[in-house]
Amino acid sequence: MTRLSLRKLPVFLLLPVAMASSACSSGAGAEDVKDGVVQDASDTAGGDADDAVEVVQDTQEETVEEVVVPPPDVPYNGFRVVFFDVGQGDAILIEAGTGETMLIDGGKNDSVLKDRLQHLGIDHLDTIVVTHPDADHVGGLVGALALFNVANIYWNGTAKDTDVFAEFLTAAMDEEAPIGVLKRGDGIPLGGFQANVLNPGSPLTGYSNDDSIVLSIGCPGSMVLLTGDAETWSEADMDKAGMLEDIDVLKVSHHGAASATSDAFLAAVSPEVGILSVGQKNSYGHPASVTVDKLKAAGVELWTTDTTDGDDSVEFVTDCENPYVIKRLYE
Repeated sequence: MTRLSLRKLPVFLLLPVAMASSACSSGAGAEDVKDGVVQDASDTAGGDADDAVEVVQDTQEETVEEVVVPPPDVPYNGFRVVFFDVGQGDAILIEAGTGETMLIDGGKNDSVLKDRLQHLGIDHLDTIVVTHPDADHVGGLVGALALFNVANIYWNGTAKDTDVFAEFLTAAMDEEAPIGVLKRGDGIPLGGFQANVLNPGSPLTGYSNDDSIVLSIGCPGSMVLLTGDAETWSEADMDKAGMLEDIDVLKVSHHGAASATSDAFLAAVSPEVGILSVGQKNSYGHPASVTVDKLKAAGVELWTTDTTDGDDSVEFVTDCENPYVIKRLYE
């Protein structure tokens, strides 16, 4: 995984820098650990005892402030995935039972995403993942970045020449968080779990949807596959690379478009549940009837994130021991 510090770079330089960097290790974040505490302690060498005590107290206070409180509705040994109702778009929150959080995409509207996060009681975000730069995935992330001090941001390294994506990049740089470029084989730790990156491969195709970041996370009997807008070419490429396995819950790719969810892909992952993150009134014809019929014929139980004028977000919860639970978030 390539790690970039982009806080001082102008927007027009972001893409060349990201594309020039190569993917590397499969664990994220180790190189970002700061040694500020050690430095503070060494600065007190030779100083008086009061100074040393003050440094220790400051360090302890900082540690207390950073303690993450486990979410009350998530089993300690498990995790929760919330597929937010953001209309036509994707926004997915994963919470580990130990308290760590990851947001994958943010829909199109930053006020909608902010409302969803605040209503759920989210008080921090450890990680943001941008699957690809389309507006219905990245637009709302400006709102999330305004709410929280995010520790890590990840993307696939490809930009898009739109005002929406430029606004996101500006907000991401203002956040001053390290930004990593994800490739196949990388992993993002989340509490006791790891989100594994199945796509994109290398080199990138140059096609926004097929370069989507695809993540899998879970435990036996509770595997979740998050596909962004990856289409049939990516599905075949992941299959050829041996990345696909039997899963339980599928975020149906590209909002159920006919250009994704091939027969071969569906046979390879064999989901029990499919989540259609799609606006009830959209101009794209999503989800395509051919995709819906295919999923139903395979015995996949379908949930749609936007069916009424209210909040139709869908929640998946597992303790990794008993059968998972899936329901409307606000039933």
